[in-house]
Amino acid sequence: MQGKKECVLKMMYQVNLDDLVPKDNYYWLISKEINFSFLSLKFDGYKI
Repeated sequence: MQGKKECVLKMMYQVNLDDLVPKDNYYWLISKEINFSFLSLKFDGYKI
């Protein structure tokens, strides 16, 4: 049929949050200035 399109939904979408947040966002600017490596030491043994 002309003008009709079958919609095929995907089961999983690959989304990267870095792509969704603009690079001039306040939190991006803060993350460039502050070293957050101390957090990795505190949560080193923490499993997701």
